[in-house]
Amino acid sequence: MLLLPACELSEPSSKEILTSQGWKLVILNELGDIYQTEKCEQDDCIFFNSDGFITTEMGSINCDWDESSELMSTWSLSGNGLTITVDGFAFSLDISKKKMVWSSILGGMTFEPC
Repeated sequence: MLLLPACELSEPSSKEILTSQGWKLVILNELGDIYQTEKCEQDDCIFFNSDGFITTEMGSINCDWDESSELMSTWSLSGNGLTITVDGFAFSLDISKKKMVWSSILGGMTFEPC
């Protein structure tokens, strides 16, 4: 008889999920008003780099306003990966490989993988 130790697969951390792929903003909630993002925003891809910087690569569909080809911000996680802070603004974080939701008292944002 051969006995093998049980192999325990751990779930990826919030940081691992966040930094493993690009994200696109699909829904914006401002004080209870829900907005679907425009097509010109849906082709933009946001990358949360492991060094704490966010890189936004603008897609080929330009919005009416002036978009630079690349924007940068900063981010950090706290509270065991349950809080994300972006450029000084903190949000509760609910994340899986297929969906990410930020929420605060003023509203929130929903993202999907690019």
